[in-house]
Amino acid sequence: MGLFDKNPKEPLICSYKVHDKAVVCQACGHAKFEARDILLNTTAMTFLGLDWANRSATALICTNCTRIEWYYNKPKLLSN
Repeated sequence: MGLFDKNPKEPLICSYKVHDKAVVCQACGHAKFEARDILLNTTAMTFLGLDWANRSATALICTNCTRIEWYYNKPKLLSN
């Protein structure tokens, strides 16, 4: 599936764990999230036009209330 496909694939909605503890939304208590990799842009790299070289983090988006939780290390998949 390419970048310009008309029907992008559905996001994977799962439960995750960090340090062997299930991740639960701090706002609503829900345990299902959509995960996305997010670039951590820095001023220097942007100034030099090297945004692509920045590190990335994982954002877990609660499927109930849409709160976003950020993790520098990728959380482990718990279940679907």
